[in-house]
Amino acid sequence: MITNDYPPRKGGVSWYYYNLVRGLNADFTQSDAVHNSLQLPLILRGRERCEVLKAGRWTMTPLWPLIIFPLLLKTHQLKTNTWWAGQVLPVGTVVWLLSFVWKKPYIVSTHGMDVLMPLKSKRRRWLVGKILQRAALITANSEWTREEIVRNYESGMRNHCLRQKIAVIFPEPKPKREVPREEAKALRLQLKIPEGATVLLTACRLVKRKGVDRVLAALPEVWKAMPDLHYIIVGNGEERQKLETMVGARSIAPVHFVGEVSDEELAAYYSLADAFILLPREEGCDAEGFGIVYREADQYGLPIVGCVSGGTGEALQQCRKTLLVENPDDPKSVAEKICQAFQ
Repeated sequence: MITNDYPPRKGGVSWYYYNLVRGLNADFTQSDAVHNSLQLPLILRGRERCEVLKAGRWTMTPLWPLIIFPLLLKTHQLKTNTWWAGQVLPVGTVVWLLSFVWKKPYIVSTHGMDVLMPLKSKRRRWLVGKILQRAALITANSEWTREEIVRNYESGMRNHCLRQKIAVIFPEPKPKREVPREEAKALRLQLKIPEGATVLLTACRLVKRKGVDRVLAALPEVWKAMPDLHYIIVGNGEERQKLETMVGARSIAPVHFVGEVSDEELAAYYSLADAFILLPREEGCDAEGFGIVYREADQYGLPIVGCVSGGTGEALQQCRKTLLVENPDDPKSVAEKICQAFQ
């Protein structure tokens, strides 16, 4: 596997790959059970170890063609039979070109935005189509991602073969951490949240697509019914300053922006919260491929307030208590679902 998303790098994609590689490299006595739990397609179920080549963030710069050198070195050292591209672009470009020379099969993993963003460029769309067409297997993180690939790339392909080689492998959440009551209590004191106050939580990258502004717009209506509600926002991103300005301009309080936290710390926030909310939107070609954060929150027994956007419907279906907002741009509809989550 060649990827720039792998632990210790944070993120859902990094955990997704770590989990798949762990399953593939499980002891032979355990492999069948692990394979079945991860829903691995037959083509991935071999008796050969999966090695990971961690590409740096420089691969997302004009220097990306240099991937070829560490890839060829690893291929020679390990006598690699199959390449696995963690990113369609640019890693997929390298293995696609090399496959004409070395005749090795390759796998490509997709997550949604990585196959939608290239649609803005005719050249990139053509290139992604060629990479996908020649792949021996394509993995998708949801049925929605698979359908988007077929809808946008299968037209014009010989024999319309794309759908048959796409395997959907849903992401699995990180294992739940049992958080001591004292730790959650200390976090409550740190945030100055009174004992008995209700806590609503969002954990995401703070970009427009995540829809945190939709939640903030609904809070004044929520506080009419629940004046003791505290809203915690975990994460950083380009929208943070805009969201903080929105809170100040509307005198929305109490809202806690806590920035990025470790996985260990995030578990404490899940344990502190009484409900979780995320209302993402589709921003052109930018959309949620699945929404693993819903399943992470579900592990801690939290009611989930969400909406269907991209592939989130599939993640929400796997949660135990979900409240769907049909019109997340209507603050009153959002407020109603938030209040219902605490009943």
